[in-house]
Amino acid sequence: MKESDIDRLLREQTPELTPPPGLKTRVCATLRTSSRRNGIKPSWLFLPALLVVLVILIANRVPQTAPPSPAPPVIVKITEPTRDLPGSIASAEEIVIGNLNEETEALARTTRRTTRFLLDSLPRLSLAD
Repeated sequence: MKESDIDRLLREQTPELTPPPGLKTRVCATLRTSSRRNGIKPSWLFLPALLVVLVILIANRVPQTAPPSPAPPVIVKITEPTRDLPGSIASAEEIVIGNLNEETEALARTTRRTTRFLLDSLPRLSLAD
């Protein structure tokens, strides 16, 4: 690129720029007023946060009442077997034992099925890697 005549003349003689009168005072005055505006913060801006902190502190100082203890369980003893139940079940104890046996068998069946599924799935998982 060739230098233009203007570029060459600017390099040879740098022009002198004189700031307009009063520029320095205007800049200083602007800086003083902006620092006053930014430096003074109204204290009421912190009031909502202060109120929240006070509410939390007061709430934590109030003694907490212990939750009421649960009522003791009611235990009913059946002394006489019931004769009016259908089938061969003669008492409530036999009903409960029968239900527990059914649940135990269902749980064992579910455990066997889950174990079988997991064991069948393991070789496929190792081959996929």
